[in-house]
Amino acid sequence: MGRTMNNALMILLMTAGLAAAAGDGRYEARSYGAGGGGATDDTAALQAAIRAAEAHGGGRVEIGPGRYVITSALLVRGRVWIEGAGPDLTFIVNRGGGNAVVFDFRGLGGALTRGAGMRGMSVVAGDVESLSKDGSGGAGVEVREANHQFKMSDVIVKNHAVGIALEECWYAHVDSTTVWAARTAGIRVRGGGSNKVTNSTISNQSTSGSEDERSAGLWYVSGGGLDVANVHALEFGFGLLIQPGAEQAALYGSFTQFSGDTNRLGGCVVDGSAWGAKVYSMRFTNSWCAYNGFSGGQFSKGGAGLHVRGAGVDTVIFTGGALRENGGHGAWVEGGTNIIISNNEVTANSNAQRLGYAGVMIDKGVSGVQVQGNRIGRFATVQEGYTACGIALGDGAEQLMILGNDLRGNVTPFCGSAASNATRRIADNMPASL
Repeated sequence: MGRTMNNALMILLMTAGLAAAAGDGRYEARSYGAGGGGATDDTAALQAAIRAAEAHGGGRVEIGPGRYVITSALLVRGRVWIEGAGPDLTFIVNRGGGNAVVFDFRGLGGALTRGAGMRGMSVVAGDVESLSKDGSGGAGVEVREANHQFKMSDVIVKNHAVGIALEECWYAHVDSTTVWAARTAGIRVRGGGSNKVTNSTISNQSTSGSEDERSAGLWYVSGGGLDVANVHALEFGFGLLIQPGAEQAALYGSFTQFSGDTNRLGGCVVDGSAWGAKVYSMRFTNSWCAYNGFSGGQFSKGGAGLHVRGAGVDTVIFTGGALRENGGHGAWVEGGTNIIISNNEVTANSNAQRLGYAGVMIDKGVSGVQVQGNRIGRFATVQEGYTACGIALGDGAEQLMILGNDLRGNVTPFCGSAASNATRRIADNMPASL
C-alpha cells in the first residue's frame, strides 16, 4: 500500500513538472536528450526541443553549458528564443558543412516572428578552438523573412563562409555579436529593410583558411534601410561593401561610428555599377575607414578609405570621420552624384605608392560633389603618407563645391584645374586655391 502511494505521488510530481515546463514556455535541451559532451550527435535532441516550443505557440529553448554537435541545420519556424549560458559556455558545433542555425519564417506571417531570436552562445563550424574560414560552406545563422523584433545578442559565430545572413528581413537586430573567420561575408543583409547591426565586431584577424579576395566584413546587398552603429570590420577584402546586383536597390543606410580598417582592397565601398542597380542615401557619421590596402604586413595595394563608384549611386554623405593612412586615396569618387565629404581627417594616405595617390580623388566626368572643411594632407600620423596632391580633379568633373579645406602637407594642394567657373565653386582653401 505504501509503495503504491509513493509511486502515485511520484507520477503526480512528474506530471506537474512537465506541465510547469510547458506552461512557463521554457524547454530545456537536456530534457530532450541533448548531451553537450562534444562526442555524440545532438541534432535530433535540439531539434526536438525547438519543435516542442513551436507546438505550444513559441517559447524559450534553453541550452546549458556544453558542446552540442550538429550534423545538419537546426530549423526554427515560429516564436522561439534560443538561449545559451553564454558564448564561452554553450557551443553549437556545426559538423554538417552547411548552415548551422536557420530561422525560417517564410509563409508564417509577421506576427509569428515577434519575440524570436537567440543569445548567449557560440555557433562554431569544425573545431571549437580554431579560427579557420574553411569550417563550413554555409552560414552560421541564417534568418529568412523575419518581420518583427527578431534579435540576436551576445553571440559568437565563427568558421563559416557567411557568419550571419539576413534574408528579406524587416526590423531584425544583430547586437553585441562577434563574427570571426568568415570566408565570404561576416554579416550579409539582402532584401527587407529597417534592420540593425550594433555594438559588434566582424574580424578575420589571426585566422587561417582560404578566403574570397573580395570578401566583406559587412555586405549590404539590397534592402530598404540598414542602421549600423558601433561596428568594427577588419581584415577582409573590404570592411563594408554596399553593392546591389543588377536591378537591385540598397536604400537608406546609416553608419554611425562604423570602423572599416586593415582590409586588403578597401575600407568602405559604395558601388552602384551593376546594370539597373540603385544605391540611395548612404550616410556615414563619425566613422573610420582607414589603414586599408594593407596585406602581408605592408601596404601592398592602393585600397581607398571611401570608394564611391557607379552611375546608380545618388547621395553619399561622409562627415566627421577619418579617411586616413590608407594605401591609396583617402576618398575616391569614381562615379555617382550628390557626394558630400565634410569635416573629416583625410591624412597620410598614399602608403602603397609614395606620391601615387591623392587625399581626395574626383574622377573625370563625375558631377555633383562637395568637399568641405576637411583636413587633407600629411599631418602628425603613424604612417608617412606622402600624397601627390590634396584634391585631384579629373577632366570634365562638374557641379563641384570645394570649400574651406586645409590642404597643407601635400606636394601640391590640387591636381587638375582648380579654377572656379559656372559649375565649380572652389574657394577659401588653405593654401589658397589656384
